[in-house]
Amino acid sequence: MEAEPLKAIRSRDPDKSLPDWVYSQIREAIRSGHFIPGARLRERDVATQLNVSRTPVREALRRLEVEGLLSASPQKGLRVAELDSQMINELYFMRQELEGTAAWLAARNASTAELRLMRLIVDEEAELLDSPSDLGRLNYALHQTIQGAAQNRYLVTSLNVLRDGMMLISSTNLHSPTRARAAHDEHCRIVEAIERGDADGARAAARAHVVAAHEAKLREKSAIA
Repeated sequence: MEAEPLKAIRSRDPDKSLPDWVYSQIREAIRSGHFIPGARLRERDVATQLNVSRTPVREALRRLEVEGLLSASPQKGLRVAELDSQMINELYFMRQELEGTAAWLAARNASTAELRLMRLIVDEEAELLDSPSDLGRLNYALHQTIQGAAQNRYLVTSLNVLRDGMMLISSTNLHSPTRARAAHDEHCRIVEAIERGDADGARAAARAHVVAAHEAKLREKSAIA
């Protein structure tokens, strides 16, 4: 399938090089689901749509291919990468391990300001359970806050790599009211354990949250099939 036409998501930052700006536009289009897994990207089309020459587009596409967000083949050309079932299972397994560790460290290291921010996020979630886009934003903010509170740069780097893979799972399951409520409850348990300084409890709650998200994704894929 051909990719949907791309429009610039934000104006160019004068401090950012043109290849970096093009890269950020395409990457955000993948993250947001504008470019879905399997969509074909043509260098010429992207250059026209962003009103730039083909050279910075070529550099950006090559960079995204190296990162694993795009894949190339002689038959299909350059496409947004697709994950098979085994890759998805591996991704969620690593999420369990890394996010569990992040929560464990956050329970030991979180500052008062970080604890306050986590509480504000889950309280706001409770008011927005019928808004998948807002829940997605808050979900991202909470996980970022926990990762920052872990105070381990190598863990954060690993989680950022993992997040690239999660971008290729085409849809969030927070559009389901049942899953949205369950995810909020899981977030509350993680935050409550971190607030108590219960590192083992925080790790267990974070791992259970990832397992539940994985099971919800498997049910969703089974229903589609």
